[in-house]
This record gives sequence, structure tokens and C-alpha cells, in this order.
Amino acid sequence: MKRPITLLIAVVISVIALSIMFPTGPGEIDIISRIRLAKEKPAVTETVKEYKIDEISRLSDSGNAIAWSHDEKSLYCSAGVQDTDDYGLEDLYLFDLQGNKKKINSKIKLYNISDAKWSSDFNMLAFISTHDEKSSLIIYDVERNAMKDITPKNVLDVGVTSYDWDNESLNIIMSVDISNPRIEIYNLKSGKSGKLDISLKECRNVSFFTNGKIIFSANDGNKYKIYEADMYGKNVVPITEGWDFNISPDRHKLSILSDGDGQRGLWIYDMTSHEKSGISVSPIYEAYWLDDSTSLMYSIELDSRNTEIYKGTIYCYGKDGKTTNVSGAIYTRFVPSLGGNKIAMISPESYKVKKEDKGIFIGNIYR
Repeated sequence: MKRPITLLIAVVISVIALSIMFPTGPGEIDIISRIRLAKEKPAVTETVKEYKIDEISRLSDSGNAIAWSHDEKSLYCSAGVQDTDDYGLEDLYLFDLQGNKKKINSKIKLYNISDAKWSSDFNMLAFISTHDEKSSLIIYDVERNAMKDITPKNVLDVGVTSYDWDNESLNIIMSVDISNPRIEIYNLKSGKSGKLDISLKECRNVSFFTNGKIIFSANDGNKYKIYEADMYGKNVVPITEGWDFNISPDRHKLSILSDGDGQRGLWIYDMTSHEKSGISVSPIYEAYWLDDSTSLMYSIELDSRNTEIYKGTIYCYGKDGKTTNVSGAIYTRFVPSLGGNKIAMISPESYKVKKEDKGIFIGNIYR
């Protein structure tokens, strides 16, 4: 009689073990990911205090937030063009905080605007325009109220996959295409783009670094790694494992969103101390460095699927190595102001919520 009982206990233990190792729920963390994170220096993630988003108001009943102005008094937003069969066609608008908007006229057709970044002098706003699965890089000159497409010639497949401004607002570096990847630098004075002499099998992210260097991610045939090189693409040296990354404004830290195996999560790499800290094994939905270069605001994909308003959580990783919850978020798809004092939250189009709960919402962050 003991053998059936022993067998039953063994089966139960096996089922429990398999459910832990191979979770079935979306966004669940498997044991392999936990072990991988534990090998790296863990960040202290307990909440010291809770930040809060308050004084929330709806800015628009539709559209997408693109970028805050430097003075935090206005917000650039895109919205789909009505009564057109041109799928993804959008207009760009400038909203004040009372909801008044001004359309920014453009001779260039804009589609599915995303990934907006200010030049260091805040005179130009760059962003990606994606049409028919091909991405172009557009620059909007605020003072001249003019737009320019600086996408390199001879784009073969997906176009621009990433880009970054230099500290002088004179050059933009960009990675282009997947089937024949390359890195190019566009000079705003000459209006010309030059290809770096570097051999790449794959490249999805590129940024300017310090001391006249660049950094980029590539697959060495086994792992995704982040490398540094000079401005000519020479003297390539590996820095750390990783694929998708964002560089801090002072260019001393990286937020890494995919590891060497392409697995999604969040790590912080300090390029001065060469230390890598694991922040989250959950895939990240949004991640933004604030202008102090020590604070990173992010949300995870699991929260982004929650259609209940005010139920999601945004997180702020600070200079003390601790992560603080930011409560009161109506949605976890968001864009913070550069100083982290204001936030724009956007309802995903797929959400089936009440009409009054759709659109772009703004609020103040109290930290």
C-alpha cells in the first residue's frame, strides 16, 4: 500500500516543480530567468516611499503623446488624420496644459510617429515615422517651424532602427536596416550622411558615447553584446552583454532591455564602475531616463495589459539603487517630462473602455 502513496506524492511534486519552472500565465517569470538575474548584482528594490501622480486631467480624447517641451508647459502629440484611406497617416500638434492645440504643418507625410528625442539645445525634435513597415528619421526645427527627412539613401528593408543626438546638436548617429545593417552619422551643417567603416551582422541600437566614441549592440554569432568604437568604426571593444539599450543623458549609464540571449528584462550598467545591476526580469513596456541621469522611470508589460484604469503601477529607479512605486497612474503607457515633474499617460487603442477614459491624460508627479 505504501507504493501507490509514494507514487502519488512524486507525481504531485513533479507537477508543482514543472509549474514553477514553466509558468503558463503571460508575463510570468520562469526559474531560469530568476537564476540568471540572481547571478548579477541585484538592485535593492524595496520601496522607501510611494510617489504619487495627482491633478490628472484629460488633454485630448485621442492621439499619442510624443514629447514634453523643456519648460514642461506644453506637450507634443500626434493624432490620426480623419477621413482618409492612408493608413497610419498622422498630424503633429503642440498642446498647452489647458488642452489648446496648434497643428504643426508639414510638407512631409507623417505616419505612426514614435521615439521622439530632443537635441541637446532643445531647438530640434527628432522622431521616427513608420509607413509600410519602413521607418524614416524626421527632424523638426522648432525655431524655423520646418521638417526634414534625414533617412539615408538606399534603404533596403526596415529603414532606421535607432538613433541618437550628440552633445553639441550637430550630428545624429543612426543604425539602418536588418538584412544589410550599417551605422551612419548625419551632419546637420553639411546635410550629408556618412557610413562608418564597420562590419556588422546585426545592429539594432546605437548611441554616442564619451570621449569621441560610439556604442552599439550586435550579435557576435553567439550572444548579443554592446560594444564601443571610435567615430570611424575602428577599435571595437565589447562592454557588456545586451541588445536593446538606452543611454543616460550624461552618457555614463545604460538601461539594458534585452540581455545577451535576447531575453527581455531590465538591467542598469554603470560604465564608470562597470557594475551591472538586475532591476526586473519582467519584460519592460516603457523606460525613460530623467535629466538627472540617475533616475529611470519604467513600466512592465504585464501592467500594460491591465485595462482597469488607475490600477497599473509605474516605477522609478533612483540614485540610491532603490525602486519606488509611482501610484495613481491612469495608464502605464506614459511619457514623463525631462525633470520627472509631469507625466502624460495614453490609453492604448486596443483598450475597450468608456469614452471618457480614452485619450491623453496629464498629471503632476509628487516625489
